[in-house]
Amino acid sequence: MAWADRTKAATSLPLTPAQTSAMTFSYMRDRANSYEKSLWNCQQVRRTDLSQCMRTQQTLRAVPVAGDAPTPAAVPPRDLDGVRRKPGTAAASSAPSPTARPDPKTAS
Repeated sequence: MAWADRTKAATSLPLTPAQTSAMTFSYMRDRANSYEKSLWNCQQVRRTDLSQCMRTQQTLRAVPVAGDAPTPAAVPPRDLDGVRRKPGTAAASSAPSPTARPDPKTAS
């Protein structure tokens, strides 16, 4: 890897997105698979063969937008069958759970 601007050169790995986009030249080699590839930053160095150009890395940033996330009050409660709840809670139902077993002491 090489950078035309020394101030933007990487000093450690992994590279930051800024270091990757500032890179001027990259050479990859894998002797075991007989693979060699030279890539150029074609925004900095003109190449007649565009297959020698590095792909432009797109960096996406998640930016929260007001009003996009639902508020807890706007999300309706879900009915979860088979979930035991404490009696008296708003989500508790009067019907017994399908997995509930009768108490043998109170059963007649």
